[in-house]
Amino acid sequence: MAPSSIARETKIIPPAYASEDYLGMLLLARTVYDSRTEAHPEIAPPRRFALLVALNSEVVHVAMLAAISCSVANALAAGDGQVEPRTLVRYFPSGSSRLTLAMLRLRRMDPAGEVSETLSAFHESLAVATQTTLTFLMDRNGPNASRNVGDLASDWRRACHSASRVIDAISDELGRLGLGLPHDCLSPLRSALAQSAAGQTPLVGDAGQPVVPHWGELRQSPRLDVDGRGILVARGVRHEIAIRDVSAGGLGIVDTIGLEEGESIVVIIDQSIVMNGRIAWAAKGFAGIAFDVPLFDDTPELKFLAAAANQV
Repeated sequence: MAPSSIARETKIIPPAYASEDYLGMLLLARTVYDSRTEAHPEIAPPRRFALLVALNSEVVHVAMLAAISCSVANALAAGDGQVEPRTLVRYFPSGSSRLTLAMLRLRRMDPAGEVSETLSAFHESLAVATQTTLTFLMDRNGPNASRNVGDLASDWRRACHSASRVIDAISDELGRLGLGLPHDCLSPLRSALAQSAAGQTPLVGDAGQPVVPHWGELRQSPRLDVDGRGILVARGVRHEIAIRDVSAGGLGIVDTIGLEEGESIVVIIDQSIVMNGRIAWAAKGFAGIAFDVPLFDDTPELKFLAAAANQV
């Protein structure tokens, strides 16, 4: 075999500990980088905005599970014999890793913000309700069963109230950027949380089984539907645009300009969020914009560490 062939087929295998070392360096680097936003506020708005978009779908999912658990707990507290206690385990609202990571990064960037504070309160109330649920399931046939089921319903009601506060805080933050959520976007969830927190059972069916609404898996979509306005600079002219949906990588807009695919543009969402991009598609009065650089893009050194730690 020729030396050149040997060289082509030879693979450099890094030591087993390399990935772990780089992962530690990556976590430290991200912590330091996120903390810089206090000293350099000009980089914070796009990153915080991207986190809000990612957080919203995760919060909706966990809040929906909390509303189901609360509805079940309310039914048990009311003595509904059709509801099985083990149903609580089936719809346990354990926070996803994406929710936890986004929450931690947002807290580092904006520790005193309303979204950070309400997220922390929601996280704590979920932890309390989860522990109460486990205690109830272990002792539901014991002498303290009636007291435990009362605590169960009370703690899940507090969790639903906390979930409502988080959703309101995220909506308010997006509204300050001119990207309000459509009026009916979260109204079913808000209603379910409010009814559950008031002791009702909106997500328990007639047969005692939980009812999972169709909007419960919103997080499967990377885009967030919004009702907002912005500025589009195309062909050297500024145009007001209606924004239909957002993600970390682009926007969906109403096209009243006659945009063409591949056209370079500039989007101004807010005075602090100005993005370069191009028209990814345009048809039937609508268009999709792809940002040249995602809103929440890591620096080259963070990308290198992520690749070395096998985190990409």
